[in-house]
Amino acid sequence: MLRSVITELLNAHDLADVMDHGAPGNEHDPEMEDLAALIAARTRSLQGLP
Repeated sequence: MLRSVITELLNAHDLADVMDHGAPGNEHDPEMEDLAALIAARTRSLQGLP
């Protein structure tokens, strides 16, 4: 679910405007994976987990 929400937000705020020029729906997957990992790590940190 987190990944789909991040993808939706990245696609909606497509700063390079690639989505309007026919880019595939997974165009921002590398950025989404980075953001998901950062959010998960911070969540674990806040919970006192490694």
